[in-house]
Amino acid sequence: MRVLGIHDGHSAAACIYEDGRLTAGIQEERLTRVKNWSGVPEKSIATVLELAGVAMKDIDYVAVNGHHMPYPTDRGEIL
Repeated sequence: MRVLGIHDGHSAAACIYEDGRLTAGIQEERLTRVKNWSGVPEKSIATVLELAGVAMKDIDYVAVNGHHMPYPTDRGEIL
């Protein structure tokens, strides 16, 4: 059984579990170079599918954690 795990909140990420073992995982910020990136981790999803050598049609379940909470993207917005 293959499960695609998605976290869309603070430090968004995606992973793939196959038969209870983690086979691929990455945080979106590693791919976008935006610290603490939040939102749907589209690049992470594509990357873990590629790393695991599977397509979306091969995924049995999708598990989603978190709620998208947009954070300020730069120092000006924070201040």
